[in-house]
Order: sequence, then structure tokens, then C-alpha cells
Amino acid sequence: MRKPDVASVTRGKASLPAASRDEASTQLVCLALALALVVLAARIASIW
Repeated sequence: MRKPDVASVTRGKASLPAASRDEASTQLVCLALALALVVLAARIASIW
């Protein structure tokens, strides 16, 4: 059996933090949108 190339192993390991960074930023944006919806609902409820 052949051993995996060093470049492919390094590339695979380097892409993991980038993917987790993208996921973290996506979660942060979704959290901000959810918070904005809660604030909007609270303002609408306070007017009624």
C-alpha cells in the first residue's frame, strides 16, 4: 500500500480550520439574525 503524499495530508489538515472558521461565522450571523428577530418582536409587542 502507498503512503499518502505529504502535500495532500498537509492540505487536508490546513483546510479543517478554514472550514470551522466558516462554520463559526455562519453560526454568528444566524445568531445575530435570531437576536434581531427577537428584538423586533419585542418592539412590536411593546407597541400593542
